[in-house]
Amino acid sequence: MTSPQARITEAVNSAQGRITEAVHRGQESVNSTARTVTDGARTMGDGVQKLVSGIDLRTVVPTLEDMVDRSYAFAVQVLSVQRDFAKSLLAYAAPLPDVATGPEKHTTAAPQAKRTTPPAAKKNINS
Repeated sequence: MTSPQARITEAVNSAQGRITEAVHRGQESVNSTARTVTDGARTMGDGVQKLVSGIDLRTVVPTLEDMVDRSYAFAVQVLSVQRDFAKSLLAYAAPLPDVATGPEKHTTAAPQAKRTTPPAAKKNINS
């Protein structure tokens, strides 16, 4: 018979594996979509050339590096919100004894999630 801690560890590891796989499938989907859009744009060739011939795309479209930086800054913001949400859920577990410390260290006060925002998340992604 496995211990409660072992079952919890197994459940957490299983959940993390499923989440990682879902993220990987999402990334594959984005790559496939980008490939489809790129291939479609290439096949339109002259039509696209005529459509954008009077526009200086360097002043309208951000650089690829800028788009990556903005995407990661946004991801930091999303992760910060997710972290705060996860910490807020801890309040619901407050009545339960902490498995790691044992019931003798149990308190009835709900933990207060401290909101911390990494410096990168504070930067406006539109700047």
